[in-house]
Amino acid sequence: MKIDISIGLAPLLACCVMLNFATHTVEAKLVINEINYSVKNNEGVEAFSEEWIELYNSGLQEISLQGWRISAGVDYEFSNYVIAPGAFVVVAADPDKFSSIYPDAPDALGPWFGRLSNTGERIRIRDAVNKEIDQVNYADEGFWASRNTGPEDRGHEGWVWEALHDGGGRSLELINWDDKNNNGQNWLSSKIDGGTPGQQNSVYDPKLIPLIESISQFPLLPKSSEAVVITLKIDNFSRFENLRVELFWRVDEGADDFSLVRMQAAEGGRYFAEIPEQMDKSVIEFYFVVGSGDNESRQWPTLIQGKGNVCNYLYMVDNDYEYNDATPSYYVIMTDSERAELEEIGRRSSQSDSNAEMNCTFISFDGKGGRVRYLSSIRNRGASSRNGPPNNHLIKFRSDDPWNGQESIKFNCQYTHSQVAGSWLYQWLGVKSADSIPVKLYVNGEDLSESGGPRMFGYYARTESLDSNFVEAHWPEDSGGNIYQVRDDEDNGDEGDLKYEGDQPDSYRNTYFKKTNKSADDWSDIINLTKVLNSDEDPEYLEKLSAVIDIDQWLHFLAVDSLIGNREGGLTTGKGDDYALYRGENDQRFQLVPHDLDTVLDQGTRSGSPNLSIFTYTGVDGLNEFLSHPDIIPRYYAKFIEIIESRYRPELINPIIDRAVGDFFPSDVIDEMKEFVIDRRRGVLAQITTNYSVEVDLPESSDGYYRTVNGEARFSGDFHVGKVKSVKVNGIDADLNPRDGAWDLTLRSFSNGGALMPGLNRVRVAFYEGSDGKMLHEEYLRLWNDTGKVTEVSGDLTGSDVRGNVFLTTRGSYIPKIPFL
Repeated sequence: MKIDISIGLAPLLACCVMLNFATHTVEAKLVINEINYSVKNNEGVEAFSEEWIELYNSGLQEISLQGWRISAGVDYEFSNYVIAPGAFVVVAADPDKFSSIYPDAPDALGPWFGRLSNTGERIRIRDAVNKEIDQVNYADEGFWASRNTGPEDRGHEGWVWEALHDGGGRSLELINWDDKNNNGQNWLSSKIDGGTPGQQNSVYDPKLIPLIESISQFPLLPKSSEAVVITLKIDNFSRFENLRVELFWRVDEGADDFSLVRMQAAEGGRYFAEIPEQMDKSVIEFYFVVGSGDNESRQWPTLIQGKGNVCNYLYMVDNDYEYNDATPSYYVIMTDSERAELEEIGRRSSQSDSNAEMNCTFISFDGKGGRVRYLSSIRNRGASSRNGPPNNHLIKFRSDDPWNGQESIKFNCQYTHSQVAGSWLYQWLGVKSADSIPVKLYVNGEDLSESGGPRMFGYYARTESLDSNFVEAHWPEDSGGNIYQVRDDEDNGDEGDLKYEGDQPDSYRNTYFKKTNKSADDWSDIINLTKVLNSDEDPEYLEKLSAVIDIDQWLHFLAVDSLIGNREGGLTTGKGDDYALYRGENDQRFQLVPHDLDTVLDQGTRSGSPNLSIFTYTGVDGLNEFLSHPDIIPRYYAKFIEIIESRYRPELINPIIDRAVGDFFPSDVIDEMKEFVIDRRRGVLAQITTNYSVEVDLPESSDGYYRTVNGEARFSGDFHVGKVKSVKVNGIDADLNPRDGAWDLTLRSFSNGGALMPGLNRVRVAFYEGSDGKMLHEEYLRLWNDTGKVTEVSGDLTGSDVRGNVFLTTRGSYIPKIPFL
């Protein structure tokens, strides 16, 4: 259900642009009738194998389901199955498991592919010619649930959405199959545990009930001289006579009772009423009561148990509002008491960790006109930055009414220019990162940002949350996997430092936070990751590691992270904090994901030294062995060179910074960021040896050869750390230090088991990509192994490349065409 409003001038009724909930009139007699989507076993762990969907043939004719399909959410194609009129059929994730739980129910069809979302998604039925027969967009919030007080959290409760069909042991049942089944108000939790598969629903009621489809108002942010028109649309209005639709409203928790206004009918099931002009900065609460004939009335939003009408629709009168499409602007509206409570949470260090959520209306103006999301929530967020002001905020939208396809967004207040520029640069450099833009945020009409620097310059950073929506946006072809946000435990000092902590999930829960598939409570992937990362003595280390991580992506991420100068207390500081991990379903290799970018490009609370070592990550337990492996180090260096030569160049980076933050932040701050890019390039390149050199620890004669009198010669030098994997001296492997780019080898006389022959030796030093790979560079030098013995010989010397197998003959002239003596 999406509520999208466009703002414009029009006559009274025409201007009430509706918030359209997706609806569907059942065109065939097969309906989705019951859904068991969130099932937990006795240990409280998600039991995907116990999910099922029930279909009902409400018509008078049997239906052949041959070639029909359940799609979107899970996938199942029916074979030769005929469903009789008035009959039910269950399709289960695991038919055998279903039969063991429901022995008295008819056998289920299945199994299906996939699993049902715990927060809601679309289930669609298509016939054999791909025509859509029915669809339900179920959810666990909004019209599909009820609101209640939340758990006590550091002295605060806030609000939560609750439904027994959401992991509470009940199924989700359709009330009346003869009415719209894509409206949450026509569904309830089953009255009995486990639901009623294969039989009539426990909540079935043949009486029709009015179903609210949409709510809208105009204008969204009225001035004190403007009345507000509230419009409500009834989904199934045509099936009723003499509908009674009432609007109740009052000024922000006033002592007076709610005022009642009978809403007037218009075309298309729309009903409207007007709330008169109110004083500037007034917050108005409102709710609806709908009834028909002898049917009992229905209120929305519902009463809060024990508290009454305290969690309602809200709007605000704001004379200061001026529409400006150039700057994304967002408005959060709360009752004054909840605004004050949220402020108290953010100001008191003893309470700032509270996640209590306040009811709010969220309005956005960001180039797509004005859009509103009612009955949303707002809470304080962050780790060390929770105690303000200013404060970070998390806005959560109902699962049946997301905003821009997102169920939550973050408004961050710490060094917002750094967060936005960092997000853009990570993505420009090939690393998936949460989208972030600079925005204005008004809470009950007040701009709470700091107008100056160094933290905000008047703007928040609106940033994607790391959740299933983020995964779907950035891994659209592989979005069913696990994403973990990693941070340290401030209470006991534990870090998400990728070290192996045993096979018990509890050892990982306080530092690796699951953001998707939480209910599965499966930590085996993280446990296996850390186990493999810390097993470098295993001769198959790299082979096993390449099965659990995308090695190239990890190296790319670490190089980008280092180049951007990320100093936000995370991996680059040698600490297991402030990053994320994603493991897909198709590609099950972990990828690294950045998080919390308020200290990049020499901005924020910690200096981003342009000369900082690129090996600071070895301070993280789980990365030390990885980045110390001789086969990984050359690839790591090569990543830096690749990125610096391709995209991390001022002429390419500067326009990205300008696009991200140039119109919002001071030019001197932006210049600092650009200067850091230049300095960091220089600082990193200084750490990467790319030259080739050969040195000998012997004196060189005027004739250009080296002389040893003890039968030994130590050769050493430098090599290109991003390319070379072996150095050979006359075919003998030298010792390499892949991190420093230095090589070393001592040759001894043949008589002592070495390779140096008496006399003049021609020494070849060759540099290779691998042990027997491509030769990248070679150098030759001459070495006289002076044994003190001289033998006179005469005659012609033949051959083209004699290597140390001829004793030196003393003579005062050069012998033409003979390579050496």
